[in-house]
Amino acid sequence: LARQVTRDALRRGYVPSFVTAAVREDARERLLTALSRGRTAAVVLGPPLSFAPREYAERFPEVTFVLVGGPGADDGIANTVQLVFDRTAAFREAGSLAAALGPVAVLSDAARPAGETAAFVEGVLAVPGARAPVARSLPARPDTETLKSVVAELRNAGAAVFLYRPVAAGAAFLDVLAAAGGSAVVEDWAASRPRPLQVLASIEEDLPAGIRACLAKGAPAVVQGEVRVVRGDAVAGTGSP
Repeated sequence: LARQVTRDALRRGYVPSFVTAAVREDARERLLTALSRGRTAAVVLGPPLSFAPREYAERFPEVTFVLVGGPGADDGIANTVQLVFDRTAAFREAGSLAAALGPVAVLSDAARPAGETAAFVEGVLAVPGARAPVARSLPARPDTETLKSVVAELRNAGAAVFLYRPVAAGAAFLDVLAAAGGSAVVEDWAASRPRPLQVLASIEEDLPAGIRACLAKGAPAVVQGEVRVVRGDAVAGTGSP
């Protein structure tokens, strides 16, 4: 993402900078310090800063603030544009892709909006003869042995495709699938594309295109970003080691 944003900014004559903070509580101060240096044309904010932008937007009215992951409604602040992504259709499509390969399991849906998980299940059930997915909970940061145990149990029960949001254990989860067989529907995988034989599909938000739309002249207060389903190699049924 950083490379794409940098390339787009340079094409428009801007030199981008990135503010990172190891501790969430430091993010506000680091952002204000960067803005106080001046010469900033636009800022892209993600959570948690995107949820409460008024302080920054009112203090720096000459800067356009693009809010990613915010509440998704016009906040009434003139120099903010909200970038939102409706992923329900993509999850529905992915559910049908998954059910076409075999029985489906849903892992750790707590970190995902309920509507997206429901859309995935709808997609599964839209395939003739498909059974409702089996659901299993995982810790927020599962270790490899826990992943192995849960995947082995579900594989023995016949599960072929897993829906999982690999926030804390993405590569490890795909490594476990490579050993146990099976494939997965994941999120935000296409940039690095690890273990393509284990990925049936990935739900991808086109952030660079969305940011460009937000910074375009005459952009509305709320911009709907594009969401797409990127196929992995497991789409051909190659989800075994």
